[in-house]
Amino acid sequence: MDAGQLRPAANAPTFPRSSPEQDHLGQAGRADGTRVGDDLPMDVEVRRANDADLDRAAVVLGEAFADYPWTRWTVDPDDHLRRITELQRIALRSYGLGFGQVWVGLVDGIVECAAVWMDSSVEVPASVREQTAPLTAGLEGANHPASVAAQQQIRRWRPERRHYYLATVGTSPLAQRRGVASAVLLPMLAKAQDEKVCAFLETSS
Repeated sequence: MDAGQLRPAANAPTFPRSSPEQDHLGQAGRADGTRVGDDLPMDVEVRRANDADLDRAAVVLGEAFADYPWTRWTVDPDDHLRRITELQRIALRSYGLGFGQVWVGLVDGIVECAAVWMDSSVEVPASVREQTAPLTAGLEGANHPASVAAQQQIRRWRPERRHYYLATVGTSPLAQRRGVASAVLLPMLAKAQDEKVCAFLETSS
Protein backbone atom coordinates (compact mmCIF):
# COMPACT_ATOMS: atom_id res chain seq x y z
CA MET A 1 0.00 0.00 0.00
CA ASP A 2 1.43 3.39 -0.94
CA ALA A 3 1.09 6.63 0.97
CA GLY A 4 -1.60 7.86 -1.38
CA GLN A 5 -3.97 5.22 -0.04
CA LEU A 6 -3.57 6.28 3.58
CA ARG A 7 -5.53 8.81 5.58
CA PRO A 8 -6.52 9.45 9.21
CA ALA A 9 -9.09 6.96 10.50
CA ALA A 10 -11.17 8.55 13.22
CA ASN A 11 -13.25 5.43 13.83
CA ALA A 12 -10.48 3.27 15.32
CA PRO A 13 -10.79 2.94 19.10
CA THR A 14 -7.91 3.38 21.51
CA PHE A 15 -6.39 0.12 22.73
CA PRO A 16 -2.88 -0.42 24.04
CA ARG A 17 -0.87 -1.25 20.90
CA SER A 18 -1.09 -4.60 19.27
CA SER A 19 1.24 -7.22 20.70
CA PRO A 20 3.97 -7.13 23.34
CA GLU A 21 5.27 -10.61 22.59
CA GLN A 22 7.17 -12.18 19.74
CA ASP A 23 4.48 -14.81 19.14
CA HIS A 24 4.09 -14.10 15.46
CA LEU A 25 1.86 -15.97 13.05
CA GLY A 26 3.54 -18.70 11.08
CA GLN A 27 6.63 -20.81 11.64
CA ALA A 28 9.02 -18.10 12.84
CA GLY A 29 12.43 -19.33 13.93
CA ARG A 30 13.79 -19.05 17.47
CA ALA A 31 17.37 -18.62 18.63
CA ASP A 32 17.49 -22.22 19.88
CA GLY A 33 16.51 -23.59 16.47
CA THR A 34 12.91 -24.48 17.37
CA ARG A 35 10.00 -22.82 15.65
CA VAL A 36 6.96 -20.99 16.96
CA GLY A 37 4.11 -23.48 16.84
CA ASP A 38 6.29 -26.58 17.34
CA ASP A 39 5.10 -26.74 20.94
CA LEU A 40 1.53 -25.61 20.30
CA PRO A 41 -0.63 -27.15 23.04
CA MET A 42 -3.01 -29.73 21.60
CA ASP A 43 -5.87 -28.49 23.79
CA VAL A 44 -5.94 -24.83 22.68
CA GLU A 45 -9.56 -23.84 22.11
CA VAL A 46 -10.13 -20.76 19.95
CA ARG A 47 -13.55 -19.11 19.94
CA ARG A 48 -15.39 -15.79 19.93
CA ALA A 49 -15.45 -14.16 23.34
CA ASN A 50 -18.63 -13.40 25.24
CA ASP A 51 -19.51 -11.20 28.21
CA ALA A 52 -18.45 -13.92 30.64
CA ASP A 53 -14.88 -13.70 29.29
CA LEU A 54 -14.56 -9.95 29.91
CA ASP A 55 -12.81 -9.96 33.28
CA ARG A 56 -10.35 -12.73 32.46
CA ALA A 57 -9.54 -11.23 29.05
CA ALA A 58 -8.84 -7.86 30.68
CA VAL A 59 -6.52 -9.49 33.20
CA VAL A 60 -4.66 -11.37 30.45
CA LEU A 61 -4.19 -8.23 28.37
CA GLY A 62 -3.20 -6.23 31.45
CA GLU A 63 -0.47 -8.72 32.30
CA ALA A 64 0.68 -8.93 28.69
CA PHE A 65 1.11 -5.15 28.41
CA ALA A 66 2.33 -4.41 31.94
CA ASP A 67 5.94 -3.84 30.86
CA TYR A 68 5.41 -2.89 27.22
CA PRO A 69 7.28 0.22 25.97
CA TRP A 70 4.15 1.76 24.42
CA THR A 71 2.08 1.52 27.58
CA ARG A 72 5.01 2.67 29.72
CA TRP A 73 5.04 5.77 27.54
CA THR A 74 1.28 6.42 27.38
CA VAL A 75 -0.03 5.23 30.77
CA ASP A 76 0.84 6.65 34.19
CA PRO A 77 3.43 4.47 35.97
CA ASP A 78 1.66 4.78 39.33
CA ASP A 79 -0.35 1.58 39.95
CA HIS A 80 0.49 0.74 36.35
CA LEU A 81 -0.86 -2.82 36.10
CA ARG A 82 -4.26 -1.83 37.48
CA ARG A 83 -4.48 1.07 35.04
CA ILE A 84 -3.60 -1.11 32.05
CA THR A 85 -6.08 -3.79 33.09
CA GLU A 86 -8.90 -1.27 33.52
CA LEU A 87 -8.11 0.38 30.19
CA GLN A 88 -8.35 -3.01 28.52
CA ARG A 89 -11.61 -3.76 30.33
CA ILE A 90 -13.15 -0.50 29.12
CA ALA A 91 -11.97 -1.06 25.55
CA LEU A 92 -13.16 -4.68 25.50
CA ARG A 93 -16.58 -3.85 26.92
CA SER A 94 -17.27 -0.61 25.07
CA TYR A 95 -15.65 -1.32 21.71
CA GLY A 96 -14.53 -4.89 21.11
CA LEU A 97 -17.54 -6.84 22.33
CA GLY A 98 -20.05 -4.29 21.12
CA PHE A 99 -18.70 -3.22 17.75
CA GLY A 100 -15.85 -5.56 16.85
CA GLN A 101 -14.83 -9.17 17.25
CA VAL A 102 -13.03 -10.45 20.32
CA TRP A 103 -11.38 -13.85 20.01
CA VAL A 104 -9.89 -15.81 22.88
CA GLY A 105 -7.59 -18.79 23.22
CA LEU A 106 -8.16 -21.20 26.09
CA VAL A 107 -5.57 -23.59 27.45
CA ASP A 108 -6.96 -26.24 29.77
CA GLY A 109 -10.24 -24.32 29.78
CA ILE A 110 -8.73 -21.01 30.92
CA VAL A 111 -8.50 -17.90 28.72
CA GLU A 112 -4.80 -17.27 28.13
CA CYS A 113 -4.94 -15.04 25.06
CA ALA A 114 -7.27 -12.39 23.69
CA ALA A 115 -7.36 -10.50 20.40
CA VAL A 116 -9.63 -7.64 19.38
CA TRP A 117 -10.43 -6.90 15.76
CA MET A 118 -12.37 -3.86 14.56
CA ASP A 119 -14.01 -3.55 11.13
CA SER A 120 -13.31 -0.07 9.79
CA SER A 121 -16.73 -0.06 8.09
CA VAL A 122 -18.53 -0.36 11.45
CA GLU A 123 -19.13 3.06 12.98
CA VAL A 124 -18.75 3.38 16.74
CA PRO A 125 -21.36 5.86 18.04
CA ALA A 126 -20.05 9.20 19.24
CA SER A 127 -21.89 8.63 22.52
CA VAL A 128 -19.63 5.65 23.26
CA ARG A 129 -16.52 7.74 22.70
CA GLU A 130 -17.89 10.54 24.84
CA GLN A 131 -18.61 8.11 27.65
CA THR A 132 -15.22 6.38 27.58
CA ALA A 133 -12.97 9.39 26.91
CA PRO A 134 -12.88 10.74 30.50
CA LEU A 135 -12.40 7.24 31.91
CA THR A 136 -9.50 6.62 29.55
CA ALA A 137 -7.92 9.97 30.30
CA GLY A 138 -8.20 9.36 34.03
CA LEU A 139 -6.52 5.98 33.81
CA GLU A 140 -3.75 7.23 31.54
CA GLY A 141 -3.15 9.87 34.19
CA ALA A 142 0.00 11.95 33.91
CA ASN A 143 0.88 10.26 30.60
CA HIS A 144 -2.42 11.13 28.91
CA PRO A 145 -0.89 13.96 26.81
CA ALA A 146 1.64 11.48 25.41
CA SER A 147 -1.19 9.10 24.53
CA VAL A 148 -3.12 11.83 22.71
CA ALA A 149 -0.04 12.93 20.78
CA ALA A 150 0.76 9.33 19.82
CA GLN A 151 -2.75 8.71 18.52
CA GLN A 152 -2.59 11.84 16.39
CA GLN A 153 0.65 10.65 14.83
CA ILE A 154 -0.38 7.09 13.99
CA ARG A 155 -3.87 7.78 12.64
CA ARG A 156 -2.47 9.06 9.36
CA TRP A 157 -0.95 5.66 8.59
CA ARG A 158 -4.18 3.69 8.74
CA PRO A 159 -5.61 2.38 5.45
CA GLU A 160 -8.25 4.40 3.67
CA ARG A 161 -10.05 1.41 2.23
CA ARG A 162 -12.04 -0.98 4.36
CA HIS A 163 -9.87 -3.12 6.62
CA TYR A 164 -9.85 -5.28 9.71
CA TYR A 165 -7.85 -3.50 12.38
CA LEU A 166 -6.07 -5.67 14.94
CA ALA A 167 -6.58 -3.34 17.89
CA THR A 168 -4.83 -5.53 20.44
CA VAL A 169 -3.59 -9.05 21.04
CA GLY A 170 -1.86 -10.37 24.11
CA THR A 171 -1.09 -13.62 25.89
CA SER A 172 -0.63 -14.24 29.59
CA PRO A 173 3.09 -14.45 30.43
CA LEU A 174 3.05 -18.16 31.33
CA ALA A 175 1.41 -19.09 28.02
CA GLN A 176 3.65 -17.02 25.74
CA ARG A 177 5.95 -18.58 23.13
CA ARG A 178 3.56 -21.51 22.72
CA GLY A 179 1.78 -20.40 19.55
CA VAL A 180 -1.45 -19.50 21.34
CA ALA A 181 -1.68 -16.01 19.83
CA SER A 182 -0.95 -17.43 16.39
CA ALA A 183 -3.92 -19.74 16.75
CA VAL A 184 -6.17 -16.94 18.01
CA LEU A 185 -5.34 -14.71 15.03
CA LEU A 186 -6.00 -17.35 12.38
CA PRO A 187 -9.83 -17.13 12.15
CA MET A 188 -9.90 -13.42 11.38
CA LEU A 189 -6.92 -13.60 9.05
CA ALA A 190 -8.73 -16.34 7.13
CA LYS A 191 -11.89 -14.23 7.07
CA ALA A 192 -9.97 -11.24 5.75
CA GLN A 193 -8.40 -13.38 3.04
CA ASP A 194 -11.74 -14.90 2.04
CA GLU A 195 -13.36 -11.46 1.84
CA LYS A 196 -10.31 -9.90 0.16
CA VAL A 197 -10.16 -7.27 2.91
CA CYS A 198 -6.78 -6.13 4.20
CA ALA A 199 -5.73 -6.66 7.82
CA PHE A 200 -3.87 -3.89 9.61
CA LEU A 201 -2.08 -3.46 12.93
CA GLU A 202 0.21 -1.05 14.70
CA THR A 203 2.96 -2.19 17.02
CA SER A 204 5.96 -0.67 18.75
CA SER A 205 7.74 -4.05 18.96
